[in-house]
Amino acid sequence: MRSIIGPIIRWKRKRPGESDPRNKATSFQNCHLNDRSVCYDEKSGKISNAGEERRVHRVTEQGNGRTETAVIRLANHLGELDRLHAFFEEIGLRTSWPDKLKWELTLACEELLTNTINYGFPQGGRHLITLGVSAEQGLVEVSLEDEGIPFNPLEQEAPDLSLDIEERAIGGLGIFFVKQTMDEIYYERTDSVNRVILRKTV
Repeated sequence: MRSIIGPIIRWKRKRPGESDPRNKATSFQNCHLNDRSVCYDEKSGKISNAGEERRVHRVTEQGNGRTETAVIRLANHLGELDRLHAFFEEIGLRTSWPDKLKWELTLACEELLTNTINYGFPQGGRHLITLGVSAEQGLVEVSLEDEGIPFNPLEQEAPDLSLDIEERAIGGLGIFFVKQTMDEIYYERTDSVNRVILRKTV
């Protein structure tokens, strides 16, 4: 069940010297979904400015650093999980991610996206979920945004793995997996938007 919380909640593994995720959380947002030069149709592979479900990809060079930035908008139905997987496959190829990293990021986002699709819009209707990825040397950051009902995934209680499967409460394993694989997770609810940020050190 989704629940209303305060504006900012953060969970992180203890890593000395790490910066606040809010200092990097907007790094992908300069990739505008209405930019004709970088938007293209997913099915045809052609440059397009029509429709809402678009994908954006940019590369920026600063000094010796290289940042890969990508954004995709997904509709709130489970068929979009295929597009999610294809999105991470492409980014993984561009960035030469290890298979383990690509798998962890894909599965973490699949868990969060599935939860939003299944429970985030009880009134039904068509809605869009925005997923942004910023990858630079040593760090990957993923942001998921939706306008569903308020939900902080970090409030989900960890499952008691000491119990037999039949005795465990339903749910919770997906968020547990996300916590086990990500280094830092950050949640906020602002202007009717849920925003979850995942950070993973490469």
